Amino acid sequence: MSVTPKERIEAVLSFAYRGIHHVDAKIKFQHNDTQATVNTRKDLATFDYDLLTRLVVAAHDQCVRLSICPSGPGRIQLFLCARTVRKGRMCERHPTMQEIVVIMMGEFFARTGQCSELRIRNLNGTFAPARTYPRAADPKRSKG
Repeated sequence: MSVTPKERIEAVLSFAYRGIHHVDAKIKFQHNDTQATVNTRKDLATFDYDLLTRLVVAAHDQCVRLSICPSGPGRIQLFLCARTVRKGRMCERHPTMQEIVVIMMGEFFARTGQCSELRIRNLNGTFAPARTYPRAADPKRSKG
């Protein structure tokens, strides 16, 4: 049985808020339940109050685009749009978490010249440093 766009959006919110019942505002579904908005007062952070990280991870896992907009004094709006494919046109696709990490860390290296501490799981289950720089910039290949 296929998972509906509404179920994927609910899965993102459920993971992020540690249960759909903890969402602190009404979830308003639109466009045949392929989009939703939540106007919240929650603090978005990456670690100690990790709602932002949880939203991003779940959105990439469930192929749901997430945008965050102002929504009034002391409020923000979470806009979630279920995407249909992983590859394709920009307005239709949504990359996996693994794909976006490689893209972002490559850009991080290109802008800062610093390698990442990111580790990836190999096919055999072991972990190794992720190559987060362009192949042309590989230190093992450099001629200098």
